[in-house]
Amino acid sequence: MRSLQKLSAAGLAGPLQHKKPAASAFRLFQASAVALLVCWSIADCETLFAQQPAAKSDFPSFDELMNSPLLKPLDPQGTGNVGSSPIRIPERDNRLNTPRGTNGAGEDRSRPFQSPGGNGVRPQFGDNGTSTVRPNDSTRGTTNRFPPIGIESYPPDNSRQPQYDPVSGRLLPEMPADGTLGITGNAATLAAEFDWKAQVTSVADLRFSTSNVFQHSDAFLTPIEESAYMDLIGTVANQRRFLLQQTLDELDSSSRQISKWEEAFYQFANARRLAWNNGRLRHREIPSELSSDLPDPFRDATQPTQKLTSEADAPFVMLDDIARFPEDYVGRPIILYGRFTAGSIVRLADERRPEATFDSQYQPRVSRPQIQLLRGVLTSIDTGRSIAEVDTQGLLTPQRGKISISDWPTSEPTIPVVVKGWVVKKWDGRPLVYCESLRQISPNPHIAMIRNNTIDKRQLRDEEKWLYYETLQQLELNSPKLQQAIAAGVLRQRIDDLMLQVKKKADADVNLLSEKLKNTKISESTFRTQKTSVQRQLGQRISRYRKYVKAPEEFQTYVDIFQHPEIWHGHLVTLHGHVRHVVSYPADETLYPGRKLHELWLFTDDSQHNPAVIVTPNLPSDFPVEAEVINRVKVTGCFFKRYVYSSQDTDRIAPLVLAGRVEWEPTIDQVQSLVDEGHLAADSPRALRAASMDGAKIGNTAMILICVFVVLVLMILWGRAQREERDRVRLRKRVNEVPEFENPDLPDYPVGLSDFGTDYSRDYRLS
Repeated sequence: MRSLQKLSAAGLAGPLQHKKPAASAFRLFQASAVALLVCWSIADCETLFAQQPAAKSDFPSFDELMNSPLLKPLDPQGTGNVGSSPIRIPERDNRLNTPRGTNGAGEDRSRPFQSPGGNGVRPQFGDNGTSTVRPNDSTRGTTNRFPPIGIESYPPDNSRQPQYDPVSGRLLPEMPADGTLGITGNAATLAAEFDWKAQVTSVADLRFSTSNVFQHSDAFLTPIEESAYMDLIGTVANQRRFLLQQTLDELDSSSRQISKWEEAFYQFANARRLAWNNGRLRHREIPSELSSDLPDPFRDATQPTQKLTSEADAPFVMLDDIARFPEDYVGRPIILYGRFTAGSIVRLADERRPEATFDSQYQPRVSRPQIQLLRGVLTSIDTGRSIAEVDTQGLLTPQRGKISISDWPTSEPTIPVVVKGWVVKKWDGRPLVYCESLRQISPNPHIAMIRNNTIDKRQLRDEEKWLYYETLQQLELNSPKLQQAIAAGVLRQRIDDLMLQVKKKADADVNLLSEKLKNTKISESTFRTQKTSVQRQLGQRISRYRKYVKAPEEFQTYVDIFQHPEIWHGHLVTLHGHVRHVVSYPADETLYPGRKLHELWLFTDDSQHNPAVIVTPNLPSDFPVEAEVINRVKVTGCFFKRYVYSSQDTDRIAPLVLAGRVEWEPTIDQVQSLVDEGHLAADSPRALRAASMDGAKIGNTAMILICVFVVLVLMILWGRAQREERDRVRLRKRVNEVPEFENPDLPDYPVGLSDFGTDYSRDYRLS
């Protein structure tokens, strides 16, 4: 452009310097011709570059798919947003070509990515645990002292994964990558002609040549469908093998590849949800107005029936979407939560003759062995409604690890599980899903999985997100009482192990002293003195541990977690203390859609000024998130890892505990104090209950005083009665007793007759 301006300036300035009109006109014509030639060349180059195909890829990436005008909201006129010209897929971000370990700006890829609730500033604590930074937080409407936990982010990986034929092992032919979809017309045409079956959203999306042979709604498999089913299973194995090989070839982190694979089960449903919410997919599925006599097909059957008045009232439900368009979901990864009831073992066999069937390269297929699968019914956790038929090859449990179908636990007919699998076909109104291994939803977290896929003493990384959110979901679905019982059992086991270690240490010290005495290194008196000291210390420690057994809440759990994190990693732990910081922020829309997380900084009695970071999706009712201090908070959750946060002077470490819920049991005085400070509404249920209990407390005090007065009166009366009774008994004894004299004056007459035959005793008695 600058060259063109210089050329034009030179051509226009030339005629002004010459006095001859003919020469000036000639020079003006020459400059105009050159300028037109340059403009035509530039326009021709732009047209040439515009007609060149985009970067070579199998399909548009997930980000490109989401940016496509096909999935963007309709305009008010419903005529689309591109007119009649072809729709171009946006070019890939240049950040994709940057070396591994950096982002698009050339920054270090390990830098933290702040959650939506944060403002780019990591948590700041002073030495005394007080606030040093108080950033604004729009999610709460007031100021917070700390942003939520950040997640280290990597640039989006839009590279396409190759798809393999399950039989020959060759790459399937790629889709044309001309940068356009070649779709024109109005919005209705765009939505109707969008080919969901030709779009790959993740590395777990399967492409195999026999994916279109399934006959949906039939509750059985034909021989051709069985062979296609085996193709799907083989493609799954090839995709996993490719990821493993890619890790070895590129020296990439295996945890990063695992994260890509685990997160893939959320991607396609998320794409359908986005398309539904912005109107494109919804425009395809239902009309703008529904008849009043039609039932609502987009809501749970257990909920009250409602009439749809417009397409805006219809929410996206993945199971309904599969039931309506099962062909779009064949080979697609999905995730379901439910209760699995085992049925029978099914066997898949390729009944096609090898010599009569050829692949795309005209080579005979190789006969494949049978595949055994356990088929069962998956029902809803809440309603018990049947939602899917599931075929699996095993079960992953927190305690026993992976269990094959031959060792299936018959003692538990129904097991809560997470299903990460691929849709095979529509099976009698429900999807048939293939899952390599079900994951049990247990009150106890998957300890081995957490230990193998988390990095200690770091911020949350991108490859840990899937496990982070799935652990929260698992803890939320399980009973809090069972989790507390398991946490108490873990603590008792830890105390027993410490007692055993102390006993072993004392025995080792005594044996060492015996060896020294035997080798005459110490005297007999020194041996006895040191042995007595060791035994005294052993007795003190054992008595202290016995006290912890009786009162586990006095055990310094926080200190022990810091000193021995490898023992507590992945286990359930219970912490008591006060909260000094609460912030809420939206969760990941793909991995935990429509949910909000709450981050609390909990200080225990033994943590001093060091907090424990608690993340939970549920807070108690009337929880005063704006209060400076919230006392009597109890948390039972999974010790996920040691989390790094930034303080004034340096980075510090705090235990990160994921909890399904938080318990808060304040006293009446604490509730009334929160009401007086304005952190708790006076008409809230907890405040009203505290006020009623306070009134009852006054009445109880008066009743207690009255009872004490009555008891005192009764005791006084009883004491008087007892004293009077003692006086009467004493008086009666004095009246009835015979006095004894030391020197009696009466003669000592014998009783009876005397020698003279006279009875003197009778006279004496008469006298």
